[in-house]
Amino acid sequence: MIPANSKIKMTTLERIAERYHVTYMTVARQWAEEETFPPILDHGSRAYVYDEAVVDEWVRECRPEVWIAAHPNETDKVSLPSGNPKDLLRLEEIGELEGRFLSRDATPVTTLRTYMSPSKGILAPPDRRPDDGKKPVVVHDMWFRETAYAYITRPRRVRRNVAEAASEPREPSEFLRRYFEEHPGLLNLERIAQLDGLEHNRAPTSMNTLKTHRKQKKLAPPDRRPRDGLEPPVEELMWEPATVLPYLCRPDGRRFGTANRTDDGA
Repeated sequence: MIPANSKIKMTTLERIAERYHVTYMTVARQWAEEETFPPILDHGSRAYVYDEAVVDEWVRECRPEVWIAAHPNETDKVSLPSGNPKDLLRLEEIGELEGRFLSRDATPVTTLRTYMSPSKGILAPPDRRPDDGKKPVVVHDMWFRETAYAYITRPRRVRRNVAEAASEPREPSEFLRRYFEEHPGLLNLERIAQLDGLEHNRAPTSMNTLKTHRKQKKLAPPDRRPRDGLEPPVEELMWEPATVLPYLCRPDGRRFGTANRTDDGA
């Protein structure tokens, strides 16, 4: 529980997604599932509540490319080695730094060279070249640290191919967002069936279909089971809302008109 006089600036998963220009599902099903993601401060009256400053720091450390996109004028705060802006770096070093910045393998030199082409213009031309008559003498094309860091911390857009996009859960509908904000508790199979039907404007999903979807792993395993030793005790299989959302938003589920859809309560 957050004290009434607390000076903590609070945020929710939905606000985090808006702040960092990512999808709600990215925050709820990827970021929030990581062990290092900031803890929930309170369930609030309608949604999980987090400390905005702590979340911001987590994004800066763990998703620097996303952080930069939201803070384009604060590239000096990302986790890149400090040094003189005029330090000289080779392409290999730039590739290694970019890989470290993005938590992946180094960017190949061949790839970096294509980024220098006039048609792309992603990486600036070298600041120093052999035989350019300047001091110190260089034997390779070299870039100032400030030039390299401007390239590494550039705003990025995540591009997905059609197959990847089709396999990902769609964004939750306004109906689902409102429902889970108002009812953040555990769900049993009957409630999942009702929500699935309401979301797709049809009758509740049958228990046999849910059983099949569990075997096919379309519906994730339950978060709670009877006699699992956790509190509060449960008398049947139960799921957390975040676990159920990908199923309700599965890409093979067709959405129809929602004009007549209503919420029949918890």
